[in-house]
Amino acid sequence: RHISGGRAKQWHCPGLKRIECASANESQVIIGFAGGEVRYFELDPVSGNLMESATREMGADVCCLDVGIISSGRSRSLFAAVGCRDLSVRIVSLEPGHLLTQRSSTALKARPHSVALQQMGSSTTPGGSDVSMADTVLTVGLDDGSSVRVSVDAVTGGIGTNPTRRFLGARPVSVSRISLESSSSTLLLSSRPWISRLDTTSGKHIMGPLSYVPLDHGYSFSSDAIREGIVGTAGKTLRILSVDSSGMGGDDESFNTNKCPLRYTPRQMTLLATGGGNNAGADQQQQQQQRKLVLAVVESDYNDFGMEAKNAMGFDASGEGKDVKKQSADGDGMDMEDSDDDEEKEEKKDDMDEDDEEEDEEEKEARATPIRGPLPPGPGHWGSCIRLVDPSDDCNTLDCVELARNEAALCCASVRFHSRGGEP
Repeated sequence: RHISGGRAKQWHCPGLKRIECASANESQVIIGFAGGEVRYFELDPVSGNLMESATREMGADVCCLDVGIISSGRSRSLFAAVGCRDLSVRIVSLEPGHLLTQRSSTALKARPHSVALQQMGSSTTPGGSDVSMADTVLTVGLDDGSSVRVSVDAVTGGIGTNPTRRFLGARPVSVSRISLESSSSTLLLSSRPWISRLDTTSGKHIMGPLSYVPLDHGYSFSSDAIREGIVGTAGKTLRILSVDSSGMGGDDESFNTNKCPLRYTPRQMTLLATGGGNNAGADQQQQQQQRKLVLAVVESDYNDFGMEAKNAMGFDASGEGKDVKKQSADGDGMDMEDSDDDEEKEEKKDDMDEDDEEEDEEEKEARATPIRGPLPPGPGHWGSCIRLVDPSDDCNTLDCVELARNEAALCCASVRFHSRGGEP
């Protein structure tokens, strides 16, 4: 739909075609259909109507596209990026007379999930005019959790030959344009949010993760209170945040934190490389894809019972046993019929439900604090376990092995058995 002057004009897909993706700026719209067809629309400056200008078959299903932004002093974006399911990204022209003509393409190692064309490196005067030429950069988010950044020739639309690839997380990468310190930056969303920008001091592109919860969607946001911010969604919540770029790059590297609950005091940890051993039947690329890094943590506490002994004593550190007792107590009442006091009972029941909800929230907050278990009657008691954590997936625990009674793990190291083909 095109809404202008309080009126909405609707364009219907011809036949049984289905829209897969779309992108728009101030005066241009590009739409990708199922089957690989792309249609381009442009706003008529005289009538103000959105006019269909060109149609092209890409020869492969289109999974993402971006029409780019309109540079200062221009009336349209000159190029658009189209990501196809044949593991390629293509740059097509939006110049009059050469609409949707392919200018260049590049092959990828995974299916593109999102693309973004933007200009980085432009500096502006207080009046707003450009004083230096910006570099056109193509950023591609892939389904395998990695991103690719490559330069694009601003005149010919040719894609550079030296792309930069980086793994960001376990989820497909979504890419969107944002503004940071009055300069163009890129927001990349995977298992964690990342920001890519051009460092004005060194002239190099830097990328760093945000110390924030994973976002499902994100886009640039600006208001009177937040001049440069990000609006995003995480689950069922809408979040508005601002980014402090100090510390991104240079000697003061950015960081990201994740919390992983443990049973005992962590004593030592080491990285383990699982999969991708020296298998003669597998090529090097396949071994690299199967390779995964996990974190092994050894935990132990003196003067403490093991988890097996605590469970045998009926100790519940989470406090969930209270809920069971409460539910059983609520369900033990007998149903009695008293028509005269039904309304009063319903009102009292509503008040009690509200009080119960408040108590439940207080109990949940109290349970978040770890509870110290019972103390052993004498010395010589240890509680210990070995935990495997996946650092690429929010530090989720893959496995936890509880040691036998009075056994304690205090240190660990990563070794490989050469007699078993480099098995870790």
